[in-house]
Amino acid sequence: MMKNIPDFDPLYNEVVEFVKEHQGEKGYIDCQPSIGWDIIYAIMYDDWYGSGVEKFVYAVRVVNDDLEALVVPITSNFRTVYQPEDFTDSEADWQSVRWGDVYYVHTLLNIAEAIDEYVEE
Repeated sequence: MMKNIPDFDPLYNEVVEFVKEHQGEKGYIDCQPSIGWDIIYAIMYDDWYGSGVEKFVYAVRVVNDDLEALVVPITSNFRTVYQPEDFTDSEADWQSVRWGDVYYVHTLLNIAEAIDEYVEE
């Protein structure tokens, strides 16, 4: 199998380990946009537009060693605030960062750049 050039596997693996270490019993890291912290974005393919659309990443988790991001549309007039039950709702739009409809490199770099801000040490 041909490797991606450049190879993002080391960064992906490091982010997976970080998230696994910090997602705790609830099973995810809540990273909803918050004042004073960097906003994490994903670009996701949208059939309607036929191109990539920027979305908020509200949470990240690791399931079976697969990094997943909970993506939420960006709206201009209000911002949805998720409660704990919203993260586990069957309608929540969890996307595999590597194998889903999100643009892998952009989303991975955005998560890697800011995820530590959402973790209590």
